[in-house]
Amino acid sequence: MIQLSPLTTRGRGSRSEVQADASRRLTLILYLPGPSSRAARYRAEVFRGDGSKALEVPGLVFQEDLEGVSLELSRDEIGPGDYRLRLFGGTGKGAPEKLAAEYPLHVEPRRGRP
Repeated sequence: MIQLSPLTTRGRGSRSEVQADASRRLTLILYLPGPSSRAARYRAEVFRGDGSKALEVPGLVFQEDLEGVSLELSRDEIGPGDYRLRLFGGTGKGAPEKLAAEYPLHVEPRRGRP
């Protein structure tokens, strides 16, 4: 399990680095600081370094015990490289979603693989 903090909570120019094992899945906790404006539902978009969308994950729910949203990704869905995760929140009742936070993510190649 890897916890990511939003870009807005870190100092300018700081970088959050973590190492994960070479398993087939990455479980990310997208930390959402402060109780203000919790949404009923969240949706994550994952963008590659070139700006193209890698995937979208709807139906995420805030978990009080984690102080964030849990997102599980397959290493087959996202390969090595730099990514940006954008988390949107809304009521889930057709109301417009709002950007809740953005997170950087760097995925290293699995050991023994190019």
